[in-house]
Amino acid sequence: MCELYWRLLEMGVEVLGGPAGWAKAFGCNLHLGCECDVVVAELDAHKIPNYPCVWTIDGVGFSRRRVWIGGIPHISLDDLPRVKSPYTQAVLNCIKDELRRRAGGGRPRPGI
Repeated sequence: MCELYWRLLEMGVEVLGGPAGWAKAFGCNLHLGCECDVVVAELDAHKIPNYPCVWTIDGVGFSRRRVWIGGIPHISLDDLPRVKSPYTQAVLNCIKDELRRRAGGGRPRPGI
């Protein structure tokens, strides 16, 4: 479990799991440096001590569009590109590649 998520939630911060959870769910081998990371609203960043692996997103209300991964609500795939982390794009690329790989194996071939 992600202790950081629970700690920030107890502080009253709007928080969701971040890109690292998506990377794990899709088997991305990216060496992110964060076992668990979280996303908070940029407006709430001042409430948070200098915790590592806390990324920001513009705006509030993003937690209403959550996706459950590993028992913790995570940032939605639609909102993931807006997360300001050093590896957001790498995670998005990995997810796209994995979805293409999975789709390629199950796609019916024309003429068969």
